[in-house]
Amino acid sequence: MDIEDLTALILTLPDARRSSNADSPDFRVGGKIFATLPSSQYMVLKLSLEQQDMVIASDPQIFSVVPDGWGARGWTNAAIEPLDEASALSALIMAWGNAAPKLPSARAGANTAAARH
Repeated sequence: MDIEDLTALILTLPDARRSSNADSPDFRVGGKIFATLPSSQYMVLKLSLEQQDMVIASDPQIFSVVPDGWGARGWTNAAIEPLDEASALSALIMAWGNAAPKLPSARAGANTAAARH
């Protein structure tokens, strides 16, 4: 995969927007960063620790923990060149979901409606 194809793939996610942070492109949903492209060699994803463990176990040649404390919060490197579209999309959907605004649950809506009556 190359950086242009990866960028195009990222922007297919609902409400994904390109921005920048510290002179690097980042991608946000609902104003929250879910992925960054600090170099043409790798992207960084916002994953939960469980998701991070899962992607690293699935392909340690592609995925790795971001050093210096960020990785302890789930931030995960992904090498771009060996990344295939299916693996990229799977990891991106997880990262996007971690940052996307949460929809109110049906139960919360039902409780609100019941309180009005």
